[in-house]
This record gives sequence, structure tokens and C-alpha cells, in this order.
Amino acid sequence: MASLDVDWDPAVVAVGWFFVGARYSGAHTRKQLLKDKDFRREYAAAKQRIREMSVRWVQESDPVKQALLEIYVAVVLQTPYNNFDTH
Repeated sequence: MASLDVDWDPAVVAVGWFFVGARYSGAHTRKQLLKDKDFRREYAAAKQRIREMSVRWVQESDPVKQALLEIYVAVVLQTPYNNFDTH
């Protein structure tokens, strides 16, 4: 099991691990991940954090306007998890 010693918020890492790192077979299945006490603790904290969130959205069907809106909102709200770096 990889260490949770990272620069990111551990709750975000736990949720990310669960949704991105989980597999249907092998060492990173949901069942295996939940056996790790550190992961289980962080996953529970992340779930609680998500339960406490309020969500609002704006529908924009034009793809160009949607991209511009995402960038504008990320800048205005100073959202820490929006990353527009090119890869």
C-alpha cells in the first residue's frame, strides 16, 4: 500500500485513490484498499467531508463558453484543485 504522506489534502487523496486507484482485481481492489487502516480512516473522513459540501452548478452547453466559464470561476473562486497545466 502506498503511503499517504503527500502534499495534497489526505481526504482528497483517499477519494482519488478509491475512484482512480481501485481495481476489480489484484492488490488495489475496494476490498483490499479498505483493509488498510490509514486508507480506511482517510476514506471515512473524505466521505464525511463530501457529505457536508454544498453543491451549485451552472449549465453551459456551448463547449467554448463552458471552458471559459470553468477558467473564470476557478480564478475568481481561487479553487485549489483546478489545474489547467498542459501535459
